[in-house]
Amino acid sequence: MNRLWWGRIAAHFSLGGFVVLLALAAIYGGFLSRHVNAYAGGSDSSGYLNQARLLRAGSLHLEIRPLSDDAPSDPLIVSPLGFKCAPDRKRIVPTYPVGLSLWLALGSSLFGWNDGPGVIMVCFGVLGMVLTGVAGLAFGLSEVWAIVAAVVVAASPLYLAMALLAMSDVPALVFATAAMLAVVRGGDSQIRRHGVWCAMAGVLFSIGVLIRPTNSILLFAVIAGLGFRLERWLWFGLGSLPALLFLGCYNHSLYGSCFSTGYGDPQLNVRWFPVTMVNYIHWLPLLLTPVIFGGLALGLKAVFFDRKTRMLVAWIVSFAAFYSFYPNTHEFWWYLRFLLPCSPALVIAGLLGMRRILLHSRLGASLFRFDVAITRDREAGGSPRFYRGRQVLNGVAVAGACAFVLVNAVFWSNRLSAMGIAHDERTYVQTAGWLKQHVPANAVLATMQYSGAAMFYTDFPIVRWDRMEPTEFTKMKKTLRATKRPLFAVLFPFEIAEQHAFERHLPGKWMEVGRIHDVSVWKCDAGP
Repeated sequence: MNRLWWGRIAAHFSLGGFVVLLALAAIYGGFLSRHVNAYAGGSDSSGYLNQARLLRAGSLHLEIRPLSDDAPSDPLIVSPLGFKCAPDRKRIVPTYPVGLSLWLALGSSLFGWNDGPGVIMVCFGVLGMVLTGVAGLAFGLSEVWAIVAAVVVAASPLYLAMALLAMSDVPALVFATAAMLAVVRGGDSQIRRHGVWCAMAGVLFSIGVLIRPTNSILLFAVIAGLGFRLERWLWFGLGSLPALLFLGCYNHSLYGSCFSTGYGDPQLNVRWFPVTMVNYIHWLPLLLTPVIFGGLALGLKAVFFDRKTRMLVAWIVSFAAFYSFYPNTHEFWWYLRFLLPCSPALVIAGLLGMRRILLHSRLGASLFRFDVAITRDREAGGSPRFYRGRQVLNGVAVAGACAFVLVNAVFWSNRLSAMGIAHDERTYVQTAGWLKQHVPANAVLATMQYSGAAMFYTDFPIVRWDRMEPTEFTKMKKTLRATKRPLFAVLFPFEIAEQHAFERHLPGKWMEVGRIHDVSVWKCDAGP
């Protein structure tokens, strides 16, 4: 068989190409399994996991842990990272979208809380790689360079760092890419039952919006792919309706409106555009290799007359433009994770542009003639002997390209400590173990960065020192002294170093009683 069953989704992966892609996916999955650290850590990961535990318990609101039996706690002060006060100011609700937490809840129900989230993130990491390769075929690359595109995305320090954590970036990429593959099929009127593919595109698109609401800007690429035929949009709307109705009901229950999210106002501002564009130009070639600049060579003719090229351009521009006005995108290299949902399009467009450049040169024509000959001969049903030699040359080319990509990825992953970001998440779990052994069960924790992990891994009541004024702290100390409850603080270095921020909010006599890596534990002398 020249086509595999899933080749109907994309293009003509040969059996050999399919085996190579599966082998790379298996190796990559093993690597991710060994290094994944999908724990409740900082704001994002702890927020998703705390929300997942609520969903498994059948609840939408986090129960407040009171500081005393007779004094109700202010929800604002006892809300961990990833949560905020509900509109009635009496309950605590999650701030993060529900989509990833649903998947984490599923993983925990199947494999437990220790392994389940990691299994889910590894599956998404492998799927992102495979779907990028399939998308490369769907948008015009040969199978050799589609595999290179998959390796470029999967080996990126940015992708790798986010695939090892309980974060929504890689799952958002998976469903954006899968939706675009369905749009490619649904927008082709020559394909039987293209309406079913349009409906499938709607399903995948809406699941991506559940995971990250800003995935809705993918709609521009969907328009470029489906055109303006009413029948296609009816099918697309039918497919997306269930998930979007669920999202509206969920938002209304938590935030009081179907169109509200826990993020609040995104605070987009045009003043961030120049510095964000500089950040794009500086970091994207390093994180996704300089091949992404090849997309500039696609040309206006291809954009206007080729549907798939329009889809790629709309896919890239919509995400890059939206996040160019976002206040955080320009700050650090890892904030370019917001662009991960369009990274397959960036790499595929870059490789297509590079092919366009090389085809207009003698050397390039010689290199890419092999790919073209193989593809055409296979489509015509030619003998495998005709292109066996060319396959060898293509194998050498892809091996060299993958070697360059991997060397680049290893260099920048080490230099940026991409693996260290995930490794640091273990500190949160180890700190929880230390607290359970050395801190009295009736203690109260004053913390900020550790607040989400404390809520997930321990039963200690928490107070957010960054939301407390000295007068409030004085009243709280009296309450704790009356109920004979000790007060401890769990602090990261930046919470102490930034102009003594902790001491300004919670003045008093503090003594360090423990240290777990760079996390310090302090005890407060509440006085007589």
